[in-house]
Amino acid sequence: MNVMSELTTIIPICKYCGHRIRKRIPDSITQQYSNKVSPWNHEWDGKCECCGHDYSIYMGTPVLFGQKKKTSVKADSQMIGEPGDLDDYRVLSGVTIKTTIGDEVMGNGAFGEVFLTANELKGLINILKESPLLEQFDYDFSTYI
Repeated sequence: MNVMSELTTIIPICKYCGHRIRKRIPDSITQQYSNKVSPWNHEWDGKCECCGHDYSIYMGTPVLFGQKKKTSVKADSQMIGEPGDLDDYRVLSGVTIKTTIGDEVMGNGAFGEVFLTANELKGLINILKESPLLEQFDYDFSTYI
């Protein structure tokens, strides 16, 4: 089995349509990197190419005066090194987590963003399963006397 067919077989199955979430490895990968082969998720936008399901996550938590704290998690990648130097160049795959409170566009909001590699995210999930950090509760001083 060659490297390209091995990569194609590890493409995950979509939980919504039952097909692989990438139809095939883009030709640009093999052409651009010649002897270097990228993973199935290279330049993936987080959507199933067969049914279009978006695996991004969007959630909101009500806060003060009708405002919401909004959080999104999207497939992403970061380049490390110089693209012209293939011996010292790496693309890290993972997610970008973005959170906003208030109205960022109007200038009266708070904003935060972090990129986590897939391995960092898996490690955090495993650690948090056993951690009291997930046992915390929000509290609202206006409801206590």
